[in-house]
Amino acid sequence: MMRAVGGTVWRDTGTLRSSSAGGSKEAGIWYTYVRRDSLFLFSTLASKDLFVAKGHDSLPPAGWDGYASGVAVLDLNGDRQLEAIVTVTSGMDARPRGIYVLDYATGRSLWTYQTGPALLGASFVDTDGDSRTELLLGSGAYKNGGSANGTSDDSSYAFLLSDSGQLCWVTPIGRYSSEASAVPWISDRGHEPRVLVYEVGNEAGERACDSVFILDGRSGVIMSRRQVGRFTNCGSVAYGTHGRTRLALGGADDTLRILDESLSIESKLYVPGSIRQVCAGSFSRAGQEEWAVVTNDGRLLLLDAALRLRAETTCEATGVTVFLRTVRCAGKERLLVQDSGSQNRWLLYDFKLVPALQQRIPLAAVLVGLALLLASFTAILLLLRHRQTRDVRAVVRSLTGQAGVLELDHRGRVRHANPKGRELLKLAGVSESAMFAGALVPLGGPVRPGAGPRELPLSLSSGQTLLARATPVKSGILLTLEDISTVEYLKRVSTWVPVAQKLAHDIKNPLTAMSLTLQRVEKAAGPDSQRYVESMKDDIDRLKKMADGFMRLTKLEPPKLAPADVNEVVRQCAGKFDGVKPAGVAFSYDLAEGLPSVALDRDQMAVACSNIIENSVSAMSNSGVLTIRTSLAVSRKLLAVSFTDTGKGIPERYLSKVFEPYFTLKPGGTGLGMALTKRIIDDHKGTIRIESKEGVGTTVTIELPVT
Repeated sequence: MMRAVGGTVWRDTGTLRSSSAGGSKEAGIWYTYVRRDSLFLFSTLASKDLFVAKGHDSLPPAGWDGYASGVAVLDLNGDRQLEAIVTVTSGMDARPRGIYVLDYATGRSLWTYQTGPALLGASFVDTDGDSRTELLLGSGAYKNGGSANGTSDDSSYAFLLSDSGQLCWVTPIGRYSSEASAVPWISDRGHEPRVLVYEVGNEAGERACDSVFILDGRSGVIMSRRQVGRFTNCGSVAYGTHGRTRLALGGADDTLRILDESLSIESKLYVPGSIRQVCAGSFSRAGQEEWAVVTNDGRLLLLDAALRLRAETTCEATGVTVFLRTVRCAGKERLLVQDSGSQNRWLLYDFKLVPALQQRIPLAAVLVGLALLLASFTAILLLLRHRQTRDVRAVVRSLTGQAGVLELDHRGRVRHANPKGRELLKLAGVSESAMFAGALVPLGGPVRPGAGPRELPLSLSSGQTLLARATPVKSGILLTLEDISTVEYLKRVSTWVPVAQKLAHDIKNPLTAMSLTLQRVEKAAGPDSQRYVESMKDDIDRLKKMADGFMRLTKLEPPKLAPADVNEVVRQCAGKFDGVKPAGVAFSYDLAEGLPSVALDRDQMAVACSNIIENSVSAMSNSGVLTIRTSLAVSRKLLAVSFTDTGKGIPERYLSKVFEPYFTLKPGGTGLGMALTKRIIDDHKGTIRIESKEGVGTTVTIELPVT
C-alpha cells in the first residue's frame, strides 16, 4: 500500500524484523520485510515485491518469527545477471532456514539449500582456485527441532556451498547454545586457503568455554583449535595490509582479545561495561587497522591496532541486539549500527579525532615538552658534529693503500695520519710533531682554512714524486699525499716510444740488407769460410728477432675485445706446434666443459699463448709433456688457463725477472716474449703468474675476467 504524506512517498511493508537493507549503482536499493508469515525482498530495480520464503509457525509466540539475517546482490554464477542471495533464519520456529537465491530482476527462484540450524551471514570465496564463487556460512545451535540435509540445530556448523547450491563440505563446530561464525582467513605466510570459525555463545548447555578453529578451505577439515575464553560475546576479523589478518573477540569477562594467524593472543584490553559488539575497519585513517566497540552501558569506543583509545562517544542504539557493519560512504569507511529495538533504526557514525591542540594540556607539561625538544635538538647537533669528526678520522685510519691521508688542525699540526701518510712524511723530511704550515712551504705556501682546495706536485730528494691535495674542512685541513712516481716515469717513457720505434726500424732495415749480402757471399765462399758465414747469419737473425719483438712491444694497440671460447683459442695455438715440436714432446689437454665466454682479442691472445708454449717446448728439450688446463674459479668471475711442462724449471732467484724486457735463459732468445705476453694479459684486465721448480717443471697460469 502506497501513501503520500506531506509530499513524501513511503511504503507500508508490514513487519520489519532485523531487516536487511542495501544498495549499489548496479542493484539500486533493496530491503527485506515480513508480511503474514512470508518473507519478501523489495527491489527498486524490479519495482515490485520479490517473494522469498513462506514461514511455518511451530513454536510460541504466535506467527512466524523468521527474518532475513543477510542479503547480498551480485552476479553469483558469472552469467552477467544479478542474483539476490538471501540468508533466511528464524527465532524459535524451526523452518524455513537456509539460503535462497533469486533472479534479482524477476524474483524467479534459482536454487535453495535448506539447513537445520539458523545460518549466520555469508562470505563469498574461491577456495579451489577455479574462478567460481563459493558461499561460506556459519550457523547457530538453538535446539528447537530444526533439521534438514543431515544437520540439526542441536549443533553449530560451518558450511561451504557452490554457486549452484551444491554442498562442498559441512563441518560440525559446537554444541547447543553456541553460534559459529565462519570467515575466510588470509594468511601472511602464503598458506593454502583457510577458513576461520569462532564460537559465540552463553553458559547454557553445560558449555565450558568457546573455541576458535582453523579449517582447510578445500575440505573443511579442522587443522587447529584454541580455547580463548569463556562464553565469547562477539567477534570480528580485520584484513590488514600485506595479508596481515587479525581476529578480535569480546568475552563475557569484559576483555577484548586480539589473535594472530597462529591463534595466539597478541594483545588484550579490559573494557569496563561489558562488550556487546566489535567491528573491524579503518574509520578515522585510511589503511590503518582499527576496532569499533559497543558496550552494554551505551558507549561506542574506537581503538587502534595497539588497542589504544582514539575516540569515544555515546551509542544511540538501545536494542537488545546491535549489529555493526563497515560501509563505504563519501569515499571513506564508516561504521553502520543497526538497532534492533522497537524503532529498528540504522545509525551511521563518522569518527573525528580531537586535535591535540584542542585538548587541555597542563602548562607544566608544555614547558617540560619544550625543554625536552630543545635538549634533543642540541644533542642532535652535537651528535652530527661528533659523527663528522669521527668519519674523517675513520677514513684517515682505514686508508692503507697508495695514498697517504693526514688530518691537520687549524694551527697546522698533524692530528691523525694513516700508515702510508706517516711513511711519506718521513720521505719528505717532516716530523708529525712539526707545524705543517712550514712543511707546506715547498709546496708553494700554506693552505689556510676557508681557502679552496689546492693540488701541487712535490719532488723528493729520493727521486719520488708526490701529488699533494689540501682541502679545508671544519676540523682543519684534510691533506692527501699520493705517490705518482710511476705515472711520471710512464710519461717520460711515452715520450721516448716513437724514438725507440724509429731506432728499431732503422736497425732492422740494414740487417735485412746484410742478410741478403751474406746469402751472396755464402754462394761465392769456399768450404773453409762456410762456418764464419753461418755464425754471422745467426747473429743477424737474432738481432732481427730482437728488433721485431721490440717493435711489437712498443706498437701494441689496445685489444679489440669480443666474446670468445677460450678452449677453442688454446687448441688453435697448440695445434700450430704439431708439425714443428720434437717427436718426444707431447701435448695433454684437460679443458673444462661449459665454460662461459671471455672478452678477448683473439690475435693478441694467440700471441701470448704461443709465447708460453714455445718456452715450454724449449725447456723440455726433446722429450716431455705439456699439460694445458682450463677451469672456472669458485666465484665464477675468473677463468684460468694453465700451462704445465716437465722441463728443467727456472731457478728461484730468476722468477722475479721473467717478465722483464731482455731477460732470457733460452739460448738465442730475445727476452721480449714474456714481457709482451704480460703486456697483453694486463691489457685484458687479467693476471699472469709463474710457479717453477728446478728439475721438476714450470706452470704458467693466466686468469681472465668472465664476460
